[in-house]
Amino acid sequence: MLRNALVLTLVLAVGALAEDPKPNAAFEQMKKMVGDWTAPMDMGEGKMMDVPFSYRLTAGGSALVETLFVGSEHEMMSVYYVDKGDLVLTHYCHLQNQPHMKMDAQTDPKVISFTCVGAGNTASCDETHMHQGKFTWTDDDHATAEWTLFQAGKPGDHPVKLDLTRKK
Repeated sequence: MLRNALVLTLVLAVGALAEDPKPNAAFEQMKKMVGDWTAPMDMGEGKMMDVPFSYRLTAGGSALVETLFVGSEHEMMSVYYVDKGDLVLTHYCHLQNQPHMKMDAQTDPKVISFTCVGAGNTASCDETHMHQGKFTWTDDDHATAEWTLFQAGKPGDHPVKLDLTRKK
C-alpha cells in the first residue's frame, strides 16, 4: 500500500514538473469547433443531404477529433494536433489512406489551411488522396470547409465546399 502511494506521489510530482506546451492560436481556433455540426451536400443527381459532423477533444485536450458522415458507411475521421509547434492533421479517409497535412502560413486568424506533406497506405502522393483543406469562420456557429482531392499528382476536378452550421 505504501509502495503504491509512493509511486502515485512520484507520478504526480513528475507531472507537476512537466512544462505545459505553449498554446497554439490556430489549434485554439480549431478547438472552438467542439460540438455537432451539419452541412448540406450534393450527393449526386441533385440529391441534397444534410451531412452530420462531430468535433470532440481527446487526450487531455491535446487532440481534436473530427468525424465526418457520422454513422454512415462513408464515415471518416481526422485528428488535429500540435506537433513541435505546428498544427497538423491526419485524415483517416474512406479511400483507405491516411494523408498527413501541415498548416500553411496563416495571415488571417479566421482562415486555417492545410497541405499534404505525406500519406500512409500510398506508394506516392501521385495516388488519389485528400491533399488540401481550408477552414474559414464567419462566426462561432458558421464555417466553410473546402477540401481538394489530388488524382495523378494534381488537383481533381471537383473540390468539395461545405457550409457548416453548428447544431443548437
